[in-house]
Amino acid sequence: MGGRLGALVALQAAVAVAWKAYAYFQPRLLAHFGFDALASVFGWYLALAGTTLAPLAGDASDRLVRSGGDRFPLVRAGVGLAAASFLAVALTAMAEAGSAVRFVLPLFVAVWIAGMTLFQAPALAILRDLAGRDVTAGAMAPLVVASLLPTVLWPWLEPVLATLGGSITVLAGGVAVTATAFALGRSVPVPAGPDSADRPGAPPLVAFAAGVVSAVVAVLASEVVPTILARSGPVGPEGLAAVAAVAAASVAAMGGRLRSMTDERTALLAGAAMAIVGRAIAPVCAGRIAAIAVSAVTGIGLGLHLVTALPYLLSAGPRGRAGLVTGLYLGGAMLGTRLVSLLAA
Repeated sequence: MGGRLGALVALQAAVAVAWKAYAYFQPRLLAHFGFDALASVFGWYLALAGTTLAPLAGDASDRLVRSGGDRFPLVRAGVGLAAASFLAVALTAMAEAGSAVRFVLPLFVAVWIAGMTLFQAPALAILRDLAGRDVTAGAMAPLVVASLLPTVLWPWLEPVLATLGGSITVLAGGVAVTATAFALGRSVPVPAGPDSADRPGAPPLVAFAAGVVSAVVAVLASEVVPTILARSGPVGPEGLAAVAAVAAASVAAMGGRLRSMTDERTALLAGAAMAIVGRAIAPVCAGRIAAIAVSAVTGIGLGLHLVTALPYLLSAGPRGRAGLVTGLYLGGAMLGTRLVSLLAA
């Protein structure tokens, strides 16, 4: 288990950095080539890709596992598509602003989004194969920490990305995602569990709703609350978002102890409640200490929520449907992120 889990964590870290770099460079690339109006279109396209491709890919990986195979063919297909578009976007980004080559950039970005979305649900569903029937917060903890790493390091990571530029960063991201996915594929295959056949469980669409809630919590902790607090204090939103991410990662790292303190559903709801409370009190906070404290509390809520959401869904969901449940959860998160960002704008 250790080798494949380590490779899965490395892949998740590479994916998290790639999405963060995408969010940083995408508006800059679109503006450079005169495609500013496409920013909103890509936002909705990302939500659409999440709500369709992620569940479909997850369900397809379930079928492979139930037939005695492994989820990795779906991971390989998505990574291959993403790697090709990584290279295409990087080469296109080197073109002059008025070059005719610029017209293929939106297509390559769309393919990149599709490829990245395609492999994430099958990859994360491997956690269910590794952990067996009882997926715990402790098993999820390193994946959550890996996902939060770019936000924790963002105050130092942003200047590095700005120095490297879009093309080099995109190429490096492609290499990182491809290498970690290759390491995942080289690790010992996980056999189909004894419960790979269907068994009753919570309706899969519950996972979609949970993904939307996770998006609300994540956007509140990483964007909305830090922005509100920064208006009345000396700490910028990036710094406060990093504080929230550190708090979230610290709580997530304690995932193995959560079960001894409370059940995962309670921790899940408590995390969402803490993020909402942070949003409610943020407008009346003033000063550095208050801003850092509220950011930390909101981050603790984010950590509690993320480290328990997917384990709870995988344990409560129908057996033999880990990929579908994971895909629906990711799809809900992508759609929810888009909707919440629009409402908070």
